[in-house]
Amino acid sequence: MKAPQTIPFNVNQYVRVRLTDTGRKVHAEHYQRHVGNVFPYQPPVEDADGWSKWQMWELANIFGGSMYIGCEVPFMPDIEIEVDEP
Repeated sequence: MKAPQTIPFNVNQYVRVRLTDTGRKVHAEHYQRHVGNVFPYQPPVEDADGWSKWQMWELANIFGGSMYIGCEVPFMPDIEIEVDEP
């Protein structure tokens, strides 16, 4: 069996996901807990197809606790990883 191909990835690099309504709610609650008393809520910027851009560490920080077997997923399972061209 052939080994899978790997690419270097740093958690500071960006990924793109499509949030669900659950994910938007999780994000709003996270924002309110951490900065809601300083700045008004700013929802994630989504393109016309619903994709939003996150640093991987930020995505894990905000949504990691809401992900478990049987959960209402905060974002669709397909993720796009931004890679720099060589």
